[in-house]
Parts: sequence; C-alpha cells; structure tokens
Amino acid sequence: MQATLLGVSIAIILALVAALVGPHFVDWTQYRATFEREATRLAGQPVRIGGAIDVRLLPTPSVQLGRVEIGSAAQPQAKVRGAGAGRADARRGARLGAAHRWAGGLA
Repeated sequence: MQATLLGVSIAIILALVAALVGPHFVDWTQYRATFEREATRLAGQPVRIGGAIDVRLLPTPSVQLGRVEIGSAAQPQAKVRGAGAGRADARRGARLGAAHRWAGGLA
C-alpha cells in the first residue's frame, strides 16, 4: 500500500514538473499560423502576430503574443506592442466557455 502511494505521488510530481518546464522547450513560433487563425476567429477580424510567442501552463494557463495587429494590414484597428506589453490570456470560465481577456499597450 505504501509503495503504491509513493508511486502515485512521484507520478503526480513528475507531471507537475513537466507541465511547469515543458513549455519552455517548445518552439512556439512554429505554431504562429495556428495562433493567428484562432485569434482571427475570436476577434472576427484579421490578426497578425509579429513578435515572440510564450506559452505557460502553470500556475495558470496563459499565452503571451508580442506585436499583435488586429484588422487589415493597410489599416490595422489595433496594435499591441512588445512581447511584455501585450498579453492574451485564455482561461476556462465557470460555464465551460472560454473567457478571453486582451490586455496591454494598444496603439
């Protein structure tokens, strides 16, 4: 019984460590087109991501997108500058729907 609990505890710890450090080893820029497609779908307007992409799973899942332009390329409706200035967080809401919050330096 004690060996089983120890094994389960170690498995949980390893899963948490993998969720914490795993995203740092993934090159998220190769998923730029996917992020742009989903952001375009959510915003209802063309979205382009020109900066860095950072994904974290712990302590709360978040996606940071740098240099985001919303709207047409000739006349963007909004620009978010810098990887640290603009952040898009997608979190699961209590109603099982995704709540999306865009925050950052809009130009």
